[in-house]
Amino acid sequence: MQRKTPLVWLLIMLLFLAACGGSAEEEPAATTSNGSTSSTTDTASAETEAEAETEAAPADESAADETEADEDAAADEEEAPAETGDEAEASDAGGAEAEAEPAAETANSPWGDRPLSGVDPETGLTVNPPSVEPGDTVLIRGEVISLNLTPASSPEFLIQSPEGVNYRIRSQSLDNTAYEDGTEIPPHLFKMGMLAQATITKAADATVVDLATSEDLTIINTE
Repeated sequence: MQRKTPLVWLLIMLLFLAACGGSAEEEPAATTSNGSTSSTTDTASAETEAEAETEAAPADESAADETEADEDAAADEEEAPAETGDEAEASDAGGAEAEAEPAAETANSPWGDRPLSGVDPETGLTVNPPSVEPGDTVLIRGEVISLNLTPASSPEFLIQSPEGVNYRIRSQSLDNTAYEDGTEIPPHLFKMGMLAQATITKAADATVVDLATSEDLTIINTE
């Protein structure tokens, strides 16, 4: 019995070592299995994160574009020169001057505020029409560019409007023609360049050679 005891213990130790060795060999397999599972999980997580980043990229780019557009608009507003008080006053002054110019021209004109076209508010007659047809009665205002004072009882005047329309008329006698203030005009003072106004009428049966006539031709005193 004493000889067999060491052998028994030796077998027990070998069995124990064999059991321990088997466990140690199984552990790497478990680790490998766990490692594979962990790697698969990590790969899936990485793919999910990549997809999320891909979907978020357009939104981020759109937000970036909007931000750049807002910054550009703000820069444009900053670059646009603000109208200072002096510039605003200058603009108002310019507008006032533009409005004052027609008034000044009217005041300096020998015609004053009398219209040279359109309808005369006092008489209701058309002023300086493009043409005078048979049966028309109109009001003409313009410059005397030609005159024939013979006979003195029915002188002829060629009057040109500011628009360049010519009206050849036969007026009342010279001794009944005066300045608008009633001052008489000696025959030798009638000349080209005078300003005149007249209500003229062309007979309804007038021919091409017939002239319009006036009974109230008046010379505008420009002195």
